[in-house]
Amino acid sequence: MSNIVSFVRPAYFRFHRRAQEPIVRSTPARVQFAITPTIIIPNLNDLRLDRAEIFSYIESPSPITTVNPLAFASTDLIVERTVAEFFVDRPANQIEELYLESNFFIINFIQYTLCDFGLKPS
Repeated sequence: MSNIVSFVRPAYFRFHRRAQEPIVRSTPARVQFAITPTIIIPNLNDLRLDRAEIFSYIESPSPITTVNPLAFASTDLIVERTVAEFFVDRPANQIEELYLESNFFIINFIQYTLCDFGLKPS
């Protein structure tokens, strides 16, 4: 699957600070990436996806990420440091996102490309 575009409206960024209230920012975000999902279904007769194993291989090591830079506008040093760490460590963040989204991608592929099994992508 290439050119997968994920829109998040709004994406929340929470910056925790020691002994202070966290700074919370929200902005629309767009991420474009390419993955190869694999699903192993132990018993295909009943299509028990809750027992399936799903893996995703990341084809693009640097996804194209678009966010409003004003979401990170702050004079607080914690915000500035966290934003820099976030964008430097994009591969780790992408792995975390795919860990959460792989089930969604594969269920949509099965439901809308292979056959209507009555699956409910959510």
